[in-house]
Amino acid sequence: MRIAVIGAGGVGGYFGGKLAVAGHEVTLLARGRHLRAIQENGLLVKSIHGDFKAEVLATDQWAEIPPVDLVLVAVKAWQVQEVREHLKSILHESTVVLPLQNGVVAAKELSEVLGEGPVLGGLCRIISKIEAPGVINHFGATPSIILGERQGGTSHRSENIAQSLNEAGIQAIDSPDIRVDLWKKFIFICVG
Repeated sequence: MRIAVIGAGGVGGYFGGKLAVAGHEVTLLARGRHLRAIQENGLLVKSIHGDFKAEVLATDQWAEIPPVDLVLVAVKAWQVQEVREHLKSILHESTVVLPLQNGVVAAKELSEVLGEGPVLGGLCRIISKIEAPGVINHFGATPSIILGERQGGTSHRSENIAQSLNEAGIQAIDSPDIRVDLWKKFIFICVG
């Protein structure tokens, strides 16, 4: 599968790295010293579940990202509106866009520009950070992604994405009601 990860920090770097190691063609959108380190040395992930190194394409230029099958949007929640217009250039007719932000509005914000069709609801659980340029440190929680159709229920495409994530060693759940899962996480964060 051809995958773009928009935001190569603790979240995007970890999940993008796992997908690359599993054999997917992954392009990371990154910037600055982190970008240069990934381009020169690959992406190193230090993880409580075992370290790994991933060879990925990395760029800060949207024009260098080819149309992809899956987009993981892993920027901060306040950056979603900044990237959503650019996403049009990397979509084809069956691309799936999966936001991983905290909060409950990322999928809605994406669909306002991309339309309802490509956007799933999604969230992730992981505690990780950029430790140094080109190095991600995963130091807490079992990395997982919960995804689902925004109107509820599962679909062939959500099942396929969850299966691909699981095959890459990422715990993934195709939720029958992603809205409930998003609100549960949001409430957990607010209480915490």
